[in-house]
Amino acid sequence: MRRSVFAAFVLWFCSATTTPAAEFRRLTVELGDQATALEGNVAAVIVERIATLGNFSAEVVRPGQASTETAGVAHILLGLPENHARLRAQFNEQRLAPLTDLSPGPEGFLLKTIPGASDSAVIIAGRDARGLLYGAGEFLRQVTLRGNALELPDNLNVRSAPALEVRGTQFGQSGVALNRAKVRPWTQADRRSALLDMALAGLNTAEVGAGVRADDSFYRLM
Repeated sequence: MRRSVFAAFVLWFCSATTTPAAEFRRLTVELGDQATALEGNVAAVIVERIATLGNFSAEVVRPGQASTETAGVAHILLGLPENHARLRAQFNEQRLAPLTDLSPGPEGFLLKTIPGASDSAVIIAGRDARGLLYGAGEFLRQVTLRGNALELPDNLNVRSAPALEVRGTQFGQSGVALNRAKVRPWTQADRRSALLDMALAGLNTAEVGAGVRADDSFYRLM
């Protein structure tokens, strides 16, 4: 009897905690009419990372370039509201509180599903450029690619900002790993991918090895 009750509880708990998800066959990331190069870089990171998941179509578009087809398309409005007219319109239409230094805070973002939208599924809005990058990271952690279909929770609503001003780590491969463990040295692509992983998770400071300039363009992901 106890086993039956426990099994029933497990089945109920699993079903109760399952997050509803929608499936998409294509992804478009729409930038604003006055998007900066930094906003374009964040959009490109999303498309780049989605491409690593498998055979799935993703592209960055400008206002007016998005396809009129909406079936099976996950459409993202991405950017800083002050640079994106359609993003501002969604804030007004959905009566969303503006992003400020008080809420969510510096380097903050809003990631939200737009309920009932016919031409837009998700907004990723940043308080500033770093916040936009962190919002993109949260989006990428929420999606799953199954075959050629992208699954995205249909009730996303994350408004957040880093709790600490400085968030960093040491970055590089140790001499012990290279000389004694004989691990393969990182390529430039490996280094960029590892650094980007941490940046998407909220990193804003990295201690690099001797001989590397603090203004090295490689470490300026944005």
